[in-house]
Parts: sequence; C-alpha cells; structure tokens
Amino acid sequence: MRDQCCTEYEACVSCCLAPQHEAAKLAKEVLRSPRHKESGVWGDAFSYCMGVCRTHSRSTAHENSYISPRHHCFSKLGRPMLSDPLPPGALADVEVVTSERNGTCDEACTKLQGKPKKCSIVHLNVLNSCDRLREHHGCEAGCEEASGLGPSYVDPEAPKPARPAMCFVQPQGDPLVQCGSRTPHHMMLCACSAQ
Repeated sequence: MRDQCCTEYEACVSCCLAPQHEAAKLAKEVLRSPRHKESGVWGDAFSYCMGVCRTHSRSTAHENSYISPRHHCFSKLGRPMLSDPLPPGALADVEVVTSERNGTCDEACTKLQGKPKKCSIVHLNVLNSCDRLREHHGCEAGCEEASGLGPSYVDPEAPKPARPAMCFVQPQGDPLVQCGSRTPHHMMLCACSAQ
C-alpha cells in the first residue's frame, strides 16, 4: 500500500484513521475542496477520511474506467501508482520538461535557460511510465503503451483521431525511446542534464 490506496472504501477510511497517518491533524489543515478556501476544513478525522477516500477524476483513466482496482486513496497524490516510486536520486541533476507540441526532447533541452543541457536517454527511460507522465500532465483520456510513441502527452486541442489528452509510454526496453522522437500533436516528457 505504498500509494495509500485500497480496493474497498471502508478499508481506505480505516487505514486513513490509523494514528501514523495523522488524520486528526490533517482534518484541521486540508480544505474540503482543494483550491477553494470558502469550503473550509474538515470537522474531524472521520469526516476527513470519509472525504478523501471517495473516488474522483484523479483515480480514473477515462470516464468511469479506474486506473486500478485500488481506487480509494488517502494520499496527497490521490490516485493509485502503477509502478514503484523512483529511488532517491534517480533524477538528481536532471530537469524534467515538456517539449512544445510536435517538438523533440533534443529541442526542448537546448532551449533551457542557464547552463547548456542535452537530453539524457538514460533518464528518459526513467520517465517512461504512466505514473511519471501523470505527475506532469492530466492524462485525462488515459495512458497506454504504444511502440514509437512516448513518453508523451497528446495536446488536448488535437483533432479527435490523434486522441487528445491521452498519454503514451513505450513498452519497457523498447529501443525506440529516443531524444529525437517527434510525433504530430504530441508533447514529449523530457529529461535534460548538463552536457
């Protein structure tokens, strides 16, 4: 339960109430509706846990299709993780950026301010997961593997056949994960490091 998600709503509320998760403290700090101060904070730990364990759009892949059967979450992330978290330092000294629409990671890295940077293929493979893409983009239409596409996010304004707001990752070990990849309507998730 590294992502603090459960398959059952009741189990989520129960886990959230465990002393180590400090629900009583969070209930007094967390807004009932994020970014809306007028919603106020939760009244008590039980109300807080009941609220945060409800399903919402962050736990869905597309419409009513859940990312995972473990879609009741009480973590700050609020959605299940599909892969293990990155080990500490996995992206040390790496700047994660998104390319322009139809752009490459090579282009995105050279446009950064400060010291010259270039795309790191090693770190690009670290970013090649739906979880990493969801940390930077909504992936509102879902996330799937496709050889030759990704890690990328399709521009939400793209025409329907291009699958707007969809995220794509390459199959693990796919040699097509490259810094020079370019796909129409896609914005690449890029790893830039000092030259």
